[in-house]
Amino acid sequence: MDYRGRLLQSLASQIFAPLQSRLKKSVAASKIRASKAQERSSYKRNSSRSKGIDTPSWPSFSVWVTTLVVILGSGVFGFLSGRQYLTHGSSEILKNVKMRFVKPLSDVFGLTLRYIEITGISRLSPRNVLDIGQFSTESALPLIDIYALRQKLEAKPLVENASVRVFYPDRLVLDIVERDIHALWQHNGIVYAVDYDGRVLTSVQKSEIDPFLQSLPYIIGPEAYRYVKDYEALINHAGFLKTQISSGSFVNQRRWTLKLKNGVDVYLPEKEAPLALELLSVLEQDHHILEKDIAAIDMRLPDRVIFRLTPRAVTERARFIGYASKKRNM
Repeated sequence: MDYRGRLLQSLASQIFAPLQSRLKKSVAASKIRASKAQERSSYKRNSSRSKGIDTPSWPSFSVWVTTLVVILGSGVFGFLSGRQYLTHGSSEILKNVKMRFVKPLSDVFGLTLRYIEITGISRLSPRNVLDIGQFSTESALPLIDIYALRQKLEAKPLVENASVRVFYPDRLVLDIVERDIHALWQHNGIVYAVDYDGRVLTSVQKSEIDPFLQSLPYIIGPEAYRYVKDYEALINHAGFLKTQISSGSFVNQRRWTLKLKNGVDVYLPEKEAPLALELLSVLEQDHHILEKDIAAIDMRLPDRVIFRLTPRAVTERARFIGYASKKRNM
């Protein structure tokens, strides 16, 4: 027994002891390597923090997908909404989709209009421009159709050219070039805007004539637009009566007939028309002739002024003359 026991012990010490020693050394070495790696990682983090370098934290995959969908969807909707080939039905569907999906997403991602910059306007007011665009500072920026907005602006008589630019996430810039309109010219029932040099700029619908356009000289006649400078110089001689002039008709390309706001026609001479207007202002100031029942004032003759009465004044005058004649015969 002792021999066998000693023999087994001797065999175990010779075979298993070296294996156990190697295993312990391997485990110890692994622990040392892991400890050194941890120390290096900790050193890098501490070094980055000491230098003010933060480890970037990337957004999650869902955030990337949602952002991509919003950008692509906004671009597609903006592209399609400006096309003329859309039918009425598809346009309504597209409008509903925009309001239901694009507007909420724009609010979430901060793509809401906050700042509106308008340049180049002097006769138009910012309120006029905002009314044309029909948007406010709460509108979703991807829903603004810049092509349609530019067409609306350029359709106005006072606008010669318009540029519309969108700056994400919240700014809209409108650059407007106004027309230099000095008068309105009517011919064959159509009204046109005319500049100071007599060039016809664009047609004007009567519904588009705002207070500013109403304040401009209004001329009538086939070739009247060529004489804008002459007409403006002429009515300046009317003095305080200038505001009472409604329009001027260029007759036979030789002389002017003025229509006053109270309906009275003033026939001016071919020559010395400024002097005739100055005389008219004196007569009104001294005798208040425009408050009488007068239909027209003829100033074409150099040595006299002829007043034509209204039909009512003619009837009353005839009645008065008849009554006076009867009274004399009694």
